[in-house]
Amino acid sequence: MSRTAVQSRLRGWRATGAHSGFEVWPNLRLFGVSLSTVDIPANSPGRVDQLLDDLALVEGVLSARELLDEDGRKVRVYLVNDGGVALGRRRRLLRRISGLLTEPEVEPYWVPEPSRRLSPLDWRVLSFYRAYPDATLTETSGSLGISTKTLSVRRDRMIDDNAMWWVLEVQTARFPVVFFSAVLDPAAHAPDVHHLLGSLVPGWIPCASDGFGAPPAAADRRLAGLSMVTSPGAVDDVARQIAGLREVASVRWRIPRAFRSYPEWLNARLLARLSEDARARRPYLARGPALDLVPGRLIAGGVSVDTSPPLSSFAAGATGSTAGAGDSCPIPPAPGSGRRARRYLASRYTT
Repeated sequence: MSRTAVQSRLRGWRATGAHSGFEVWPNLRLFGVSLSTVDIPANSPGRVDQLLDDLALVEGVLSARELLDEDGRKVRVYLVNDGGVALGRRRRLLRRISGLLTEPEVEPYWVPEPSRRLSPLDWRVLSFYRAYPDATLTETSGSLGISTKTLSVRRDRMIDDNAMWWVLEVQTARFPVVFFSAVLDPAAHAPDVHHLLGSLVPGWIPCASDGFGAPPAAADRRLAGLSMVTSPGAVDDVARQIAGLREVASVRWRIPRAFRSYPEWLNARLLARLSEDARARRPYLARGPALDLVPGRLIAGGVSVDTSPPLSSFAAGATGSTAGAGDSCPIPPAPGSGRRARRYLASRYTT
């Protein structure tokens, strides 16, 4: 399927409310840790809501998704696996908040190694996209004080080097989107099967085979895709169509529903990395401002500064006022206007 066809279908999903935007995720291996999952059974939607709220209390939990599949309803938790005491503590907390009799099993989720180490500018680009995933190329380059060509090259290299990904946010409370996964026969050719499904299944969008968290040796024989359905019976119909292909050995489905992201762990590591690079490049600004990852806010000398609206805060003459009681920490206006002003502020507050 061509890029244009996929973009067209995503625009259609967004128009109907099934697709609400994107998130940018850095590769956890950049921080020296790996990713794991835990499945927690949930018998009712009310239980799911409580679990999603309670998971915010567990340090190192990155996200959670309610899933409906052939085995019933569950919440899949994605968490940092740094081994040792920290992982054991997370497992104990998950057992406590889920009401399980034993500590839940942790399954490894394979993530490819990044091909290289990131430069300070790469970290700034990644952090900005983390805060503003829908920002245009012009907005991002202007806010960071670099050219659009430099930004485009840096962004594409990080994607090619497995350093970052754009993750689709699928909303399925009213518009069911079903995720189908199939195991192929050894002689099958995955692109040919995707081509068949594109004409067989309405609205079929293929997914990367490495999106399963399975290592390449296992992912090579797996195929995945998304499709919108109109009724529970339609899920079974599509599954039967896929299973009916002679190239397919087996097929499973799941419906992703409620989703919750817990950005604190990642954002804290990104902010620490930005601060570390800033101290290395400008030691005399070691206690100065750094880019926060909450849209519209900066951390300036330990004081939270409101800079809303987010992107326009990099324009000429932008000032901010503290959110604290009685403290004053205005952002000095940039000299001039336009690109020169954006370069000034980007250098002053994000290097």
